[in-house]
Amino acid sequence: MKTGNIDFFNGLLSASRLACPFVVLAAGIVADRLGTKTAVRLYLIFHGVMLFGVGLASGMLLTGSIIMQALLTAFVFPAVFKLLAEAFTPAEQATAMSLIMPMAAVLGTGIIPAILGMCGDAGSFGAGFIAMGLMNFAALGALVKTAGSRG
Repeated sequence: MKTGNIDFFNGLLSASRLACPFVVLAAGIVADRLGTKTAVRLYLIFHGVMLFGVGLASGMLLTGSIIMQALLTAFVFPAVFKLLAEAFTPAEQATAMSLIMPMAAVLGTGIIPAILGMCGDAGSFGAGFIAMGLMNFAALGALVKTAGSRG
């Protein structure tokens, strides 16, 4: 990612989060119409592409990638929660969620940002975003192995 005005990008990312509640509602409709697995597949593909954009782009393409990456993060929640509900029995769901959600929080707000920071310190902040994009594509393989609804 090219260095630029940090305050501008922080503001841009914050502003892009304002639309997230509406994206979650739209994502629920998409997951309902296309199937949960299809919705998660779409997320992994488009989110991976946007992460590549954050890692490689500059100018308006970088700006668009940052905005879309934030919005796509909200897109995945309805479908993932439905897949989790289908993967576990009602008796197991509370335990599964109580184990999965803290791990997701540790990864999403701790480990991944720390790795991105280390990449930045090493002089290749963009490489961290490219690696995250590659992880999105790798996760497509794991999705094939999941049980769940149509799609």
